[in-house]
Formats: sequence, C-alpha cells, structure tokens
Amino acid sequence: MDKIDRFIAVCESCNISDNMEVVEEGLLKNWIEKHKNNKNANKQAKANAKQVDALAKGDYEQACVIHGLICETKEDQEKIINYLLEKYDIHAKFGDCVVTNGSKERKEEGGRHDVIFLVNSKDIDKVSAIKCYLGIRWWEDVVSYNNNAYLYSKEILNKYPVRW
Repeated sequence: MDKIDRFIAVCESCNISDNMEVVEEGLLKNWIEKHKNNKNANKQAKANAKQVDALAKGDYEQACVIHGLICETKEDQEKIINYLLEKYDIHAKFGDCVVTNGSKERKEEGGRHDVIFLVNSKDIDKVSAIKCYLGIRWWEDVVSYNNNAYLYSKEILNKYPVRW
C-alpha cells in the first residue's frame, strides 16, 4: 500500500462521511428555522448564489495543506483530489508537493513533504467540518498565524498568498 492509499485508509477509518449528510441536513434545517422571519435571509440567499457562481467560474482560492504526505506522481495527485470529491463532495485542485526548509534557530531539519491543494470557495464549510479528522490545515493557519512561513520557499509563499 502506497502512502496516498494509507492516507485514504486512515481517512476512511474516521467514518465521518456517513454523518456528513445528517450534519448538513441538520444545519440547513437550523438555518431555515433561525432565519425564516429574518430580513437578512435574502442577503444569505444572495451569498449562497454567489458561492454557486464561484463554483461555475472556478473560484479556487483557499489553499489547504496536508503535512507529511508524499505525493510523487500525477496518479497520487489525482487520488487525493478524487477522494475529496467522491467521499466528501469537495471540489479541489491540486497545487504542489513541497519539501519544507529547516531552521537552525529552531533546530529543525526540514525535509517534510507537504501537499498543498486549493478548495473551491463553495466547499469551505465542508472542509471545515472534516479538516481535523483528515489532517488538513488552512494555509493561513500554517504560514501566518503559527509563524511557519520559514518552512516554505519564497516561490511557494508568493504562489499561495495569505488571504485572511
């Protein structure tokens, strides 16, 4: 079993996708109940329409990271993206496989393999619901809020700017 298949096997063992429909259905019912008499509901409906438009336009701006995952081939890349789509209905595009830099000051060797991928803006909520189980982190959390920008090359930092 290769590393990508092991990653998928670990994700499968979490068995969270069985609960996703119930969670999403429950959240939708709660939202409808909460907002049925709210004038702001129209604003939310417009925001939801914008998310649908974003998918149609290919709005893939939110970068995510999986630490310690070696992704050596195009087939590995496709496995990750297809897994997210088929299992969780998350539309993503593969970004990069990177090897992290080290730091003498922090006594870190570097050399960890990280996978960066982009998520469609309409699927950010879905990623939020599962990211902890799958070891996915927001790019901003990794490089900005946890002060780990030194781990990545300037080229990668420029390619994936911090958005929030």
